[in-house]
Amino acid sequence: MKLLSARYDLGAAFVGAVATLPQAVAYGLIALSPLGTDWAVFGITASVGTAILFGAITGALGSNPFLVSGPRAVTALVLAVGIGTGLGRGFGPGEAVALAFAGVVVAGLFQVAAGVLRLGHVVSFVPVPVLAGFVNASALLVFINSLPMVLGAPDTSIGELLAGGAGAVEPWAAAVGGATVVTVFLMEGRLRLVPSALGGLAVGTALYHFGVGVLDQAAAPQVGHVDLTDLLRPPLLVTAGLDWIGGDPVSGGLGGGWGGLRPHLDIPLLTGLSIGLLTSFDTVLSSSALDVDTGTTSRANHDLRLHGLANAAMGVLGFLPGSGTLSRSSAIIKSGARTRAANVGTGLVFWLMLAALAPVVDALPLWATAGMLVATALQAVDRPTLDKVRDVVTRRVAYPRVVAGDISVTLAVVVTALALDLIAAVGVGIVLAIALFLFGMGRDPVRRTYSGARVHSKVQRPAQQVEWLERQSHRIAVVEVQGALFFGACASLQSRAKGLLERGAEYLILDFRHLTSIDSTGSEALRALHQMCAGAGGQLLVSCVEPERRAGRARPPATPPAQVQAPAPAKSSVPAAGGDQRRRRQATPRWVWLNLDANGVIDLLGERWFFDDTDSALAACEDMLLTREGLLGHRDFRDIIASSAIFAGLARPQIVSLGHFAHRHRFAAGDTVFRQGDNGDRVYLLVAGRMDVLINIPGSSRRRRVSVLTEGTLFGEMGLIDGAPRSATVLAVRDSACFSIDATGLAKLEADHPDAVLVLMRNLSRLFADRLRMANGMISELEQ
Repeated sequence: MKLLSARYDLGAAFVGAVATLPQAVAYGLIALSPLGTDWAVFGITASVGTAILFGAITGALGSNPFLVSGPRAVTALVLAVGIGTGLGRGFGPGEAVALAFAGVVVAGLFQVAAGVLRLGHVVSFVPVPVLAGFVNASALLVFINSLPMVLGAPDTSIGELLAGGAGAVEPWAAAVGGATVVTVFLMEGRLRLVPSALGGLAVGTALYHFGVGVLDQAAAPQVGHVDLTDLLRPPLLVTAGLDWIGGDPVSGGLGGGWGGLRPHLDIPLLTGLSIGLLTSFDTVLSSSALDVDTGTTSRANHDLRLHGLANAAMGVLGFLPGSGTLSRSSAIIKSGARTRAANVGTGLVFWLMLAALAPVVDALPLWATAGMLVATALQAVDRPTLDKVRDVVTRRVAYPRVVAGDISVTLAVVVTALALDLIAAVGVGIVLAIALFLFGMGRDPVRRTYSGARVHSKVQRPAQQVEWLERQSHRIAVVEVQGALFFGACASLQSRAKGLLERGAEYLILDFRHLTSIDSTGSEALRALHQMCAGAGGQLLVSCVEPERRAGRARPPATPPAQVQAPAPAKSSVPAAGGDQRRRRQATPRWVWLNLDANGVIDLLGERWFFDDTDSALAACEDMLLTREGLLGHRDFRDIIASSAIFAGLARPQIVSLGHFAHRHRFAAGDTVFRQGDNGDRVYLLVAGRMDVLINIPGSSRRRRVSVLTEGTLFGEMGLIDGAPRSATVLAVRDSACFSIDATGLAKLEADHPDAVLVLMRNLSRLFADRLRMANGMISELEQ
C-alpha cells in the first residue's frame, strides 16, 4: 500500500513540477521587467528559488497537505511596480531591486502579525470587486508590457504602436509570438498532464528554432543561462544592507547611506502591504477551497504565520514572494496525490527537472516567452466581470443598478492602475467600495410597513372588539426596519413615519428584528419619532430589542401619557419565541439596547414600551385603543356569555338550559387547562382571565405561543368535533374561570334541545369562517 501511495505521489509531483515550469519563468520575467532583458536571468532565478524553497517549507509544515505554494503573477507584478517606483526616483537597478525585496520582508511580517492576531479569515474581507479590478489590472499591465516584445519591438511602447508605429513590428517575431498565444488557447483544458502554457511555449520555441535554422530568419533575444548555483548566492538584502551602511549604494543611484534612503521607505512599506494582503488572501481562499475538495481542515492563522516567516526569508534571499496556488494544488490532486509527499516533492522534482533542462531554458526566445505571458494575461482576466459588463451593455440585466456598483469599483481599480500603479489602485478600490457600502447602508431602511387593520395580534377577542378593531386599527402602523440605522437612513425612516402619522396612524411600532446596527444618529431619530407620535396623541413602541440587564441600573417603568394609558400587557409564562435562549438568538444584539440606553432613548420612552416581539406590541396597541373606547375592562361573566358570538340567535331560556349541561372550572395563573396530545372531548368558554395557546417545537423542549385567549373566547372545540388529540397546550397566565361542556353533555343537549344545538353549530361555523378569513388577510399582508 505504501509503495502504491508513493508511486501516485511521485507521479503527482511530476505533474506539479511540469505545471510550475512555465509559471516560474513567466513570473520571474514579470517581476524584473522594469529593468529590461539584462535582468531576465535574475528574475527567473528568483522565481525558481521561491518555487523550490518556499514550496518545500510550506508543503512540509502547512496545515493542508495538498496546498502547493509558490510565486504568483499578481505579486510579481506588484514587485515590478515597486522596482519601477525606485527607478523613477533615481535609484540604480540594484538599489531599486533591494527596496522592492525589502517590501517582501514587510509582507511576510504583515502575514505573521495577521496570524498572531488570529485574523486568518478577516484578511478575506477585501471586497470582491476590488480583487477583480486588481486581477484585471494586473492582466492588462502584463499584456501591455509583453505585447511589444511579442511584436519584435521591445523598445516601442504600446502607445507608440497604436499611434502609428506599426512599422517597428517584426513580422517574424509576431509569427512566433502569435503561434505561442494561439497554441496556449487551443490546448486549454485538452491535455490533463501538460499545461497549456508549457505547450504554447514549446510550439513557439520549436517554430522559432525551425525558422532560424532552416528558413534563415532573424534571431531573437533569448532568456540566457540560468545557473542553479545562483540560488546559493549571498542574501540580497544582507549585501544591500552592508553596502548602504557603508554609504556605498548597491549600484549607483542616490547613495548617502541610510540617511538618503529614509525618505523613500514608503516604497517597501506600500509594496509590502499590497503583497502581504494579496498573498494572505490567496492562501486563505485556496486553503478553504481545497478543504472542500479534500475533506481536510486548514488552520488559517497557522498558515499565515508559516507563509509570513517564509516570505520574510524570501525577501532577505532576494526571491519572489510566494502564496498558496489553487491551480498547482488542483493539478497534483487530480493526478492522484495521496500524501504530503506529493506537495514537497513538487519543488524537488522541479529542481531536478530544471537542472536537466537548463540548456532548453537558456535557448528560450523572448518572443515566445512574451507570447506565453500575453496568453496568460488574457486567461487571467476576471470573466464574471466581463459577463456583468456584457449583460449590462446587451440589456440582459433587468435592473443594471444591481451590478453597477461592482462594475464601477472594478473599473476604478483598473483605471487607477493604468494611470498610477497597482498599489494606489488597491487603495482607491477599497475607499470606493467603502463609500458605496456607506451609500448603500444609507438607503431606505424601511423593509416594509403595514397597518394594524390588516395584521392583528394573536389575541382572540370577542366579536364586538374584533369588529371595532377592524374599523379602527388603521390607527396602528408597524414599520419593519432593516440594515443599519445611521446617516441618511435616519432621515428616510423619519420621512416614512411622518407619512404614516399624517394618514391617521397614532401608534407606531418599530420592528427591529432585521436591524443590524444603530448609532447616535439613529437614537436621535427615535427621539424625534417619539415626539411626533406624542404630538399625534399616540405612542412610539419598539419591538425585538433584547434588554441588557447586566449593564446598568434597574429603572422603574415610565408612566405613559394619560390619554394613552392602558393596562400593561400580560406577560406569558412561556416566551412568545419559545424560550429565552431561542429569543436571544432571534432578537437584535444587546448592544443596540446599550446604544439606545447611552443616548437616553430608554429613559425617554420608558422600558414598558419595548417589547420582545411585534405581536406583543400589537396587542398593547389594541388594548389601548379598546380602553380609550371603553370596550376593554372588567365585565360580569353574564354579560360575557350574553354577548358571546357562539350564543348569537339563542333565546335566554335556551342559554339557561345550556347551563344544566355545563361545568365550571377555575385555574390559577400557571395552571395547564390541557396539554398538546391529550384526548379532546370538551369545549371551553373563557369568562374571566387570560390564557396562552402554545405548541411544541419539534425536536426540542421549547414551546411557541400562537394565540392569546381573552374573556368571551371559545377554545378546545376542534377536539369535541373530530375527537382527535389536542393540537396545542392551553396555559392560564392569569387567574381564570371557564365553563365547559363535554361530548356526553352535548349529546344530551342535542337530544333535549336539537334546535339550540343547530344554532350553536351554525355559530361555530361562522366562528371558523371569521378566523380563516382573518388568517388569510394577515398572510396576504405579510407576504407582500
